[in-house]
Amino acid sequence: MNLYRKQLRLFRNTLKLSLSGNIRVNANQIRKAHDPGNDKGDDGGEENSSSLDSLLDDLMMQSPNPNQPPPAREKLKKKFFVNEKIPILLFPGQGSQFVGMGKKAIHYPGVKEMYEQVSEHFRTDILKLCLLGPKEELDKTINCQPAVFVTSLAALEMLKELYPEVTEGRSYTAGYSLGEITACVFAGVISFADALTLLETRAYSMQQASLEVGGGMMTMLTSHESKLGLAKEAAQKYCKSECGISDPVIQTASYLTPYHKVVAGHNEALDFINDTAPSFGLRGCKRLPVSGAFHSRLMDPARKELFSCVSKIDFNLKTKHRVLYNYTAKTANNVKSVKRNLCEQLIHPIQWEQIMQIMYGRPPGIGFPHTYEVGPGRQLGYILRLVNKKAYANYHRIEV
Repeated sequence: MNLYRKQLRLFRNTLKLSLSGNIRVNANQIRKAHDPGNDKGDDGGEENSSSLDSLLDDLMMQSPNPNQPPPAREKLKKKFFVNEKIPILLFPGQGSQFVGMGKKAIHYPGVKEMYEQVSEHFRTDILKLCLLGPKEELDKTINCQPAVFVTSLAALEMLKELYPEVTEGRSYTAGYSLGEITACVFAGVISFADALTLLETRAYSMQQASLEVGGGMMTMLTSHESKLGLAKEAAQKYCKSECGISDPVIQTASYLTPYHKVVAGHNEALDFINDTAPSFGLRGCKRLPVSGAFHSRLMDPARKELFSCVSKIDFNLKTKHRVLYNYTAKTANNVKSVKRNLCEQLIHPIQWEQIMQIMYGRPPGIGFPHTYEVGPGRQLGYILRLVNKKAYANYHRIEV
């Protein structure tokens, strides 16, 4: 630990010298080198005022030709938004688990039998883990994923009893990471039995990938002045030069809100960003209770395993419920697209903020639909409140 601190101190001193005077130029260079879809809004930038002035001057010098017909008016595409009368169901993912979850749902019809089916499939007493722990065992990926999955379905049974009208008609649904599988079961896209097969492959392959490389995930607060792209670049250089990692991984793993993001990668890279966060305008760094660098390319072995599994599963897209997927923040209209969404989200960032904007963005004067968080915790409701306070006024939690 002393050696790590000494290396970090030396690297930070070098970093300060390289940052002084030209941090904005470096940030722009790094931003251009990355995928333009990543870290949108992480790095501050300035418009080139001289170029803008020249462009305006050129436009002012141009006089319209009276003989030239006006350009054809383009047909405007109507912007999508969820009708206020159609409910939205949100299913949580790994990280929402807590010891004691499920105790409020266990007496509802069919819930205990569902826990028993999951326990038999995974050869572990999942109900006992949910109710009594220990937390260290519940947090393991191979236990946590089936536990959150079945507890969310238990909450769904509660919802059907308490508010039957919510699930009888059409609805829109989305699930965070693991919750995407739960959303697909609720929507009827995949069966409960197929979901267990899919979940088993997903959980075991992700756990195995996590054991092969030490990695994790961390949340943080950003602003328009933050330099997250530059922080990731510096963390990679640190891992190469000081930690001997030839191909260090540090990626944005989830877009939660405009100012909340999750990064994932090697533990050394996460430690570096945590310790140097103020230098890059980052705040509130906090490690997540997960055992791997999910939604980063360290999960590529798990993605390949999952592709083999989904090829053997039957999917049904003729349902009244519509699923928005993490990888694209869109619905899917063919089976190939569903399979790709389920697998690619393992190595790409979750577009949760984008899903929220699509579901709740609407013209002025139109009301918001009722939203139900179905599963353990209330993290998705908290995110909704940060993204859209007016939509949050119609939020309900099914406390399980």
